[in-house]
Amino acid sequence: MQNHELREQDPPLKYDNTLGSSYESCPRRFYFQRRGFTYRGKPSYFAFGSAWGIFQGIWHSSEGPHSDPGSKEWELSFALALSEALEYWDLSGAEDIRNDSRGNLQALILRYVENYSHEPWKMVKEGAERGWLWPLEGSPYFLGGSIDGQLYWEGLGSLFKEDKTTGIYLNDQYIRQWNFANQVTGYIWYGRKLYGEEFFGVLMDMASKQITKAGKTPLFGRVLETRSEDKLREFEADWLHRIHRIEDSWNRWHWPKAMNPIECTGGLGRSQCLFQRVCLSDMHFSEVNPLQFDNIVLDETPWEPWNWTDPRKELEGMKPNETNSVKRI
Repeated sequence: MQNHELREQDPPLKYDNTLGSSYESCPRRFYFQRRGFTYRGKPSYFAFGSAWGIFQGIWHSSEGPHSDPGSKEWELSFALALSEALEYWDLSGAEDIRNDSRGNLQALILRYVENYSHEPWKMVKEGAERGWLWPLEGSPYFLGGSIDGQLYWEGLGSLFKEDKTTGIYLNDQYIRQWNFANQVTGYIWYGRKLYGEEFFGVLMDMASKQITKAGKTPLFGRVLETRSEDKLREFEADWLHRIHRIEDSWNRWHWPKAMNPIECTGGLGRSQCLFQRVCLSDMHFSEVNPLQFDNIVLDETPWEPWNWTDPRKELEGMKPNETNSVKRI
């Protein structure tokens, strides 16, 4: 999409955490993403996360976590979940890059089922990953996204499940960040709107890809996140403020680059920006054609995670060397 074509449109009415955080971290990146520019192919870290999510969805929806390890039910459930995750990796065309590799994916899955051989909760009937969208009361806007799973825990109630893989070691700072994460608060906000007080919160299920140091640092971690009603009202007010800032940028057509240069170059646990070479050009960024740079393609598919589809469907009928799947991230 050309600069003038986007400018002729109205600002969006539907938002998710990715859109909000993209604008907060770098309005200019938000601008390029709205024009439809994205990665060529699927980055290895993204394919790893998708494959991990496929394993989690199949495994926890089966009888495996509630059967004796080594039993027929356990073995069949595990074999299916593992094979589906590895097949997705193979078809995605992703390259092995450091810990984002097929071997590391398989090893992490094996360690996970050893670590969590039995679960005190069950996925609900329709607990697999799905999209969601809910109106922001008193406004024309909607908030949405997709959840990794839904479960019921006796004594706690209903929860959503959020799966996270990270290339860094699990530490207190990484784990405590979810106390402040808008993404998590958004899930709880939606759950309370949908189920009322019977909805407890979110189970954060974290895994580190740093298997080589296993034993010295934890590979896995879980925390339960919940929010008070005051925090949820604050969440709504903050989102309205964020949307109004986006609309102000849109109305003035001003898209400044990030104040923090780490957003451009990348850093610990953070990838470099896809558009950094565009911003380094001597021309005004809106006049630069991003397609002249490596790894950038145009994908005109709208970013609508609330209309979630199984990532495996992207790859149906594709062979590894034919895959050029793109998804805005």
